Amino acid sequence: MHSKVIKVRDEEYRFIHYYKIITKISENNITPINGNILFTTLKLVPNTMLIIPDKFKIQDPRYGIVEYISPANEYYLKKENKDLDKGIDISVGDKIIFVKPLGMFAPILEDKIHRVLDKEYYYCQRLRISGKFV
Repeated sequence: MHSKVIKVRDEEYRFIHYYKIITKISENNITPINGNILFTTLKLVPNTMLIIPDKFKIQDPRYGIVEYISPANEYYLKKENKDLDKGIDISVGDKIIFVKPLGMFAPILEDKIHRVLDKEYYYCQRLRISGKFV
């Protein structure tokens, strides 16, 4: 929204920094970029890992389910010469735990008013993941 805009005839072009791009969405195809993962929250019984009906569960901001994964951003890896993924090997469907609760680092991808995707997705860099359930 706060980008430089140039109009050429009837076309409008916006200039943004590449590192601010989160994902590409086109015709029901979601492709995260720039090292981001998209995830949904995991509903649990507070302070337990019990399996019970959804109506008794609440969203726990410490956990998520990986929905889409971007490849690691090689530029950042080469520039800083360190493993930004911190050795975490994740796959779509993995249940993950975060270093800090969601509200402290993981914004929602789309506001409810403007949502075009089927779910409420959150996004973050892989380095925010503390571990996964095996």
